[in-house]
Amino acid sequence: MTSFRCLTEAARYEMMQFLRGRRALFFLLLLSFPIAVAVANPAADKHGIEKTTQSSFLLFPGSTCLLLAIFYAGPLLQTEIERKTLTYLLVRPIPRWQMLMGRLLGVLIALEAAILVAVPLAWLISGRPGGAPLLWATWQASVAAILVYAPIALALGTLFPQRAITVGILWGLLFEVLLSNVPFISRTVTLVPILRSIQALPFPADTWSEKSADLLILDSSPLFLWGIVLSTAAAACAIASLAVTRREYALTEEH
Repeated sequence: MTSFRCLTEAARYEMMQFLRGRRALFFLLLLSFPIAVAVANPAADKHGIEKTTQSSFLLFPGSTCLLLAIFYAGPLLQTEIERKTLTYLLVRPIPRWQMLMGRLLGVLIALEAAILVAVPLAWLISGRPGGAPLLWATWQASVAAILVYAPIALALGTLFPQRAITVGILWGLLFEVLLSNVPFISRTVTLVPILRSIQALPFPADTWSEKSADLLILDSSPLFLWGIVLSTAAAACAIASLAVTRREYALTEEH
Protein backbone atom coordinates (compact mmCIF):
# COMPACT_ATOMS: atom_id res chain seq x y z
CA MET A 1 0.00 0.00 0.00
CA THR A 2 1.45 3.38 -1.03
CA SER A 3 2.02 6.17 1.48
CA PHE A 4 -0.61 8.34 -0.19
CA ARG A 5 -3.22 5.59 -0.07
CA CYS A 6 -2.43 4.90 3.58
CA LEU A 7 -2.92 8.55 4.34
CA THR A 8 -6.22 8.82 2.48
CA GLU A 9 -7.61 5.59 3.94
CA ALA A 10 -6.81 6.72 7.47
CA ALA A 11 -8.35 10.12 6.76
CA ARG A 12 -11.52 8.56 5.32
CA TYR A 13 -11.86 6.24 8.31
CA GLU A 14 -11.60 9.14 10.74
CA MET A 15 -14.10 11.30 8.84
CA MET A 16 -16.65 8.51 9.04
CA GLN A 17 -16.40 8.56 12.84
CA PHE A 18 -18.05 11.99 12.89
CA LEU A 19 -21.31 10.48 11.70
CA ARG A 20 -21.66 8.04 14.57
CA GLY A 21 -23.88 8.29 17.66
CA ARG A 22 -23.02 10.52 20.58
CA ARG A 23 -19.88 11.79 18.92
CA ALA A 24 -21.92 13.40 16.16
CA LEU A 25 -24.37 14.88 18.70
CA PHE A 26 -21.60 16.43 20.78
CA PHE A 27 -20.03 17.77 17.59
CA LEU A 28 -23.27 19.54 16.65
CA LEU A 29 -23.74 20.93 20.18
CA LEU A 30 -20.30 22.54 20.14
CA LEU A 31 -20.95 24.11 16.76
CA SER A 32 -24.37 25.38 17.79
CA PHE A 33 -23.14 27.32 20.83
CA PRO A 34 -21.77 30.38 18.96
CA ILE A 35 -24.84 30.25 16.72
CA ALA A 36 -27.07 30.42 19.82
CA VAL A 37 -25.11 33.45 21.04
CA ALA A 38 -25.60 35.07 17.63
CA VAL A 39 -29.37 34.52 17.86
CA ALA A 40 -29.46 36.53 21.09
CA ASN A 41 -27.40 39.35 19.56
CA PRO A 42 -28.88 42.90 19.76
CA ALA A 43 -28.67 45.61 17.11
CA ALA A 44 -25.30 46.41 15.59
CA ASP A 45 -23.29 49.59 16.12
CA LYS A 46 -21.91 52.02 13.56
CA HIS A 47 -19.37 49.46 12.36
CA GLY A 48 -22.05 46.82 11.96
CA ILE A 49 -20.57 44.86 14.86
CA GLU A 50 -22.11 45.27 18.31
CA LYS A 51 -20.19 44.10 21.36
CA THR A 52 -22.18 40.93 21.85
CA THR A 53 -21.66 40.16 18.17
CA GLN A 54 -17.94 40.54 18.76
CA SER A 55 -18.22 37.98 21.54
CA SER A 56 -20.21 35.48 19.48
CA PHE A 57 -17.79 35.57 16.56
CA LEU A 58 -14.71 35.50 18.78
CA LEU A 59 -16.18 32.30 20.23
CA PHE A 60 -15.56 30.43 16.99
CA PRO A 61 -11.75 30.51 16.88
CA GLY A 62 -11.19 31.14 20.58
CA SER A 63 -13.50 28.57 22.15
CA THR A 64 -15.37 26.37 19.68
CA CYS A 65 -12.35 25.48 17.56
CA LEU A 66 -10.22 24.92 20.65
CA LEU A 67 -12.74 22.50 22.17
CA LEU A 68 -13.28 20.70 18.86
CA ALA A 69 -9.52 20.17 18.54
CA ILE A 70 -9.16 18.90 22.11
CA PHE A 71 -12.09 16.48 21.92
CA TYR A 72 -11.55 15.16 18.39
CA ALA A 73 -7.82 15.39 17.61
CA GLY A 74 -6.43 14.90 21.11
CA PRO A 75 -7.74 11.38 21.85
CA LEU A 76 -7.01 9.75 18.47
CA LEU A 77 -4.54 7.36 20.08
CA GLN A 78 -6.47 7.06 23.34
CA THR A 79 -9.55 5.93 21.42
CA GLU A 80 -7.67 3.01 19.88
CA ILE A 81 -6.35 1.98 23.29
CA GLU A 82 -9.84 2.04 24.80
CA ARG A 83 -11.33 0.11 21.87
CA LYS A 84 -8.57 -2.49 22.11
CA THR A 85 -7.74 -1.86 18.45
CA LEU A 86 -4.23 -0.55 19.11
CA THR A 87 -2.73 -3.96 18.30
CA TYR A 88 -4.26 -3.92 14.81
CA LEU A 89 -2.96 -0.42 14.07
CA LEU A 90 0.58 -0.97 15.33
CA VAL A 91 1.17 -4.24 13.47
CA ARG A 92 -0.02 -2.95 10.10
CA PRO A 93 2.79 -2.66 7.50
CA ILE A 94 2.68 1.14 7.42
CA PRO A 95 4.67 3.64 9.46
CA ARG A 96 2.90 4.65 12.65
CA TRP A 97 3.30 8.34 11.89
CA GLN A 98 1.53 7.96 8.55
CA MET A 99 -1.41 6.29 10.23
CA LEU A 100 -1.57 9.07 12.81
CA MET A 101 -1.18 11.91 10.30
CA GLY A 102 -3.83 10.34 8.07
CA ARG A 103 -6.29 10.30 10.93
CA LEU A 104 -5.37 13.88 11.81
CA LEU A 105 -6.04 14.83 8.19
CA GLY A 106 -9.51 13.29 8.48
CA VAL A 107 -10.20 15.29 11.64
CA LEU A 108 -8.99 18.50 9.99
CA ILE A 109 -11.18 17.99 6.92
CA ALA A 110 -14.28 17.22 9.00
CA LEU A 111 -13.77 20.12 11.41
CA GLU A 112 -12.90 22.66 8.70
CA ALA A 113 -15.95 21.62 6.66
CA ALA A 114 -18.21 22.03 9.69
CA ILE A 115 -16.74 25.44 10.52
CA LEU A 116 -17.20 26.61 6.93
CA VAL A 117 -20.93 25.90 7.36
CA ALA A 118 -21.41 27.05 10.95
CA VAL A 119 -19.72 30.45 10.60
CA PRO A 120 -21.91 31.76 7.74
CA LEU A 121 -24.98 30.27 9.43
CA ALA A 122 -24.30 32.26 12.60
CA TRP A 123 -23.56 35.34 10.48
CA LEU A 124 -26.85 35.04 8.60
CA ILE A 125 -28.90 34.35 11.74
CA SER A 126 -27.46 37.40 13.50
CA GLY A 127 -28.39 39.70 10.60
CA ARG A 128 -25.12 39.69 8.64
CA PRO A 129 -23.26 42.02 11.05
CA GLY A 130 -20.12 43.63 9.67
CA GLY A 131 -20.98 42.52 6.16
CA ALA A 132 -18.77 40.20 4.15
CA PRO A 133 -15.56 41.35 5.92
CA LEU A 134 -16.69 39.87 9.26
CA LEU A 135 -17.70 36.61 7.59
CA TRP A 136 -14.36 36.36 5.79
CA ALA A 137 -12.40 37.37 8.89
CA THR A 138 -14.10 34.79 11.13
CA TRP A 139 -13.68 32.10 8.49
CA GLN A 140 -9.95 32.81 8.30
CA ALA A 141 -9.47 32.84 12.06
CA SER A 142 -11.51 29.65 12.53
CA VAL A 143 -9.63 27.79 9.80
CA ALA A 144 -6.35 28.92 11.37
CA ALA A 145 -7.53 27.86 14.84
CA ILE A 146 -8.38 24.33 13.70
CA LEU A 147 -5.13 24.06 11.75
CA VAL A 148 -3.00 24.90 14.78
CA TYR A 149 -5.03 23.62 17.74
CA ALA A 150 -5.68 20.14 16.33
CA PRO A 151 -1.98 19.21 15.86
CA ILE A 152 -1.14 20.57 19.33
CA ALA A 153 -3.96 18.54 20.89
CA LEU A 154 -2.77 15.46 18.98
CA ALA A 155 0.82 15.96 20.15
CA LEU A 156 -0.37 16.13 23.76
CA GLY A 157 -2.49 13.05 23.17
CA THR A 158 0.47 11.02 21.92
CA LEU A 159 2.58 12.07 24.92
CA PHE A 160 -0.22 11.37 27.40
CA PRO A 161 -2.45 8.82 25.65
CA GLN A 162 -4.30 7.73 28.78
CA ARG A 163 -5.26 11.29 29.72
CA ALA A 164 -5.44 12.98 26.33
CA ILE A 165 -8.62 15.00 26.87
CA THR A 166 -7.75 15.91 30.46
CA VAL A 167 -4.30 17.17 29.50
CA GLY A 168 -5.77 18.99 26.50
CA ILE A 169 -8.34 20.79 28.64
CA LEU A 170 -5.68 21.75 31.19
CA TRP A 171 -3.49 23.12 28.40
CA GLY A 172 -6.40 25.05 26.90
CA LEU A 173 -7.47 26.54 30.22
CA LEU A 174 -3.94 27.49 31.26
CA PHE A 175 -2.49 28.81 28.02
CA GLU A 176 -5.42 29.80 25.80
CA VAL A 177 -7.74 31.11 28.54
CA LEU A 178 -5.91 32.19 31.69
CA LEU A 179 -2.49 33.24 30.37
CA SER A 180 -4.06 34.80 27.28
CA ASN A 181 -5.41 37.53 29.56
CA VAL A 182 -1.92 38.48 30.77
CA PRO A 183 -0.59 40.87 28.07
CA PHE A 184 3.15 40.44 28.58
CA ILE A 185 2.79 36.62 28.62
CA SER A 186 0.03 36.07 26.06
CA ARG A 187 2.09 37.43 23.18
CA THR A 188 4.78 34.79 23.66
CA VAL A 189 3.17 31.57 24.92
CA THR A 190 -0.43 31.62 23.64
CA LEU A 191 -2.03 31.62 20.20
CA VAL A 192 -4.97 33.86 21.09
CA PRO A 193 -3.30 37.11 19.89
CA ILE A 194 -2.38 35.47 16.58
CA LEU A 195 -5.90 34.21 15.92
CA ARG A 196 -7.60 37.45 16.97
CA SER A 197 -5.18 39.42 14.82
CA ILE A 198 -6.08 37.27 11.81
CA GLN A 199 -9.75 37.89 12.56
CA ALA A 200 -9.17 41.64 12.84
CA LEU A 201 -7.22 42.02 9.59
CA PRO A 202 -10.10 43.26 7.37
CA PHE A 203 -11.21 45.92 9.89
CA PRO A 204 -10.01 49.27 11.23
CA ALA A 205 -8.17 49.06 14.55
CA ASP A 206 -11.15 50.34 16.55
CA THR A 207 -13.76 47.99 15.09
CA TRP A 208 -13.45 45.23 17.67
CA SER A 209 -12.78 47.44 20.65
CA GLU A 210 -11.95 51.02 21.51
CA LYS A 211 -8.51 49.71 22.38
CA SER A 212 -7.28 46.86 20.22
CA ALA A 213 -4.80 45.96 22.97
CA ASP A 214 -7.75 44.87 25.12
CA LEU A 215 -8.39 42.03 22.68
CA LEU A 216 -4.65 41.34 22.20
CA ILE A 217 -4.77 42.33 18.54
CA LEU A 218 -1.28 42.62 17.06
CA ASP A 219 -0.12 45.05 14.42
CA SER A 220 1.39 42.35 12.19
CA SER A 221 1.21 41.36 8.54
CA PRO A 222 -0.95 38.45 7.33
CA LEU A 223 2.21 36.67 6.17
CA PHE A 224 3.69 36.79 9.66
CA LEU A 225 0.47 35.67 11.36
CA TRP A 226 -0.13 32.73 9.04
CA GLY A 227 3.56 31.84 9.24
CA ILE A 228 3.22 31.46 13.01
CA VAL A 229 0.10 29.30 12.59
CA LEU A 230 1.62 26.97 10.00
CA SER A 231 5.03 26.66 11.67
CA THR A 232 3.43 25.87 15.03
CA ALA A 233 1.18 23.27 13.41
CA ALA A 234 4.15 21.69 11.62
CA ALA A 235 6.16 21.54 14.85
CA ALA A 236 3.26 19.90 16.69
CA CYS A 237 2.83 17.33 13.90
CA ALA A 238 6.54 16.55 14.07
CA ILE A 239 6.34 16.02 17.84
CA ALA A 240 3.30 13.75 17.49
CA SER A 241 4.94 11.74 14.69
CA LEU A 242 8.18 11.35 16.63
CA ALA A 243 6.34 10.34 19.81
CA VAL A 244 4.17 7.69 18.15
CA THR A 245 7.18 6.32 16.25
CA ARG A 246 9.64 6.12 19.13
CA ARG A 247 7.35 5.28 22.01
CA GLU A 248 6.46 1.70 22.82
CA TYR A 249 2.75 1.46 23.51
CA ALA A 250 1.32 -1.57 25.24
CA LEU A 251 -0.69 -3.70 22.82
CA THR A 252 -3.39 -4.09 25.44
CA GLU A 253 -4.16 -1.53 28.11
CA GLU A 254 -5.93 -2.27 31.36
CA HIS A 255 -8.35 0.31 32.78
